[in-house]
Amino acid sequence: MTRTLSLTLIAAATVLTSASAFAVTAASSVDYGNIHGYTTISNATIASVSGGTFSGNEATVTPGATLTLNFDANIHFVNADYCPGCIIQEYVAWDGTAIGNGASPRQLGLYSGGILSDIGLGSFTWTTSAPTTPGEYFIGGASTLQYNYVDVNGSLGVNNLASYKVTVAAVPEPESMALLAVGLLVVGAHTLRQRPRG
Repeated sequence: MTRTLSLTLIAAATVLTSASAFAVTAASSVDYGNIHGYTTISNATIASVSGGTFSGNEATVTPGATLTLNFDANIHFVNADYCPGCIIQEYVAWDGTAIGNGASPRQLGLYSGGILSDIGLGSFTWTTSAPTTPGEYFIGGASTLQYNYVDVNGSLGVNNLASYKVTVAAVPEPESMALLAVGLLVVGAHTLRQRPRG
């Protein structure tokens, strides 16, 4: 019988929309605290988006747009005596609302192994797709603590800071565009009819 301890740290699916009870700020360097210490995600930048605009670590994109993210990661271990033989799994992930609205893949694994001294994990590039539902979403660091290796499928739980902020803009539906075009034609025809002839 295999015993599995599954504590998801900083991985509660938090609803993060403009109606949130607290404001979330995107910062290019964030320390994500966890039970064994903390993980630092630094130099967070967006390298490209397939539809939309971006600057630094924030983007406004069309639904389902592809984003390429660059960042550095380091793990800082503080106390591991409480769980000898445990395995730490570190990753970056979308917030829970983004995952529920179609963000894919939901996370990128950074480290899976024993609790050691501080580790400089290095530089990472992650390509992911934005949610398909308009809204404000966040990406940041998270971790789990296990007795055995598991398939990590947690999500980011943000507490006022995240490494990336992605706003998915609403795209007008074809019916709305057609209605706008008809309205413009009617206004144009009315204006032509009102012109004095002479």
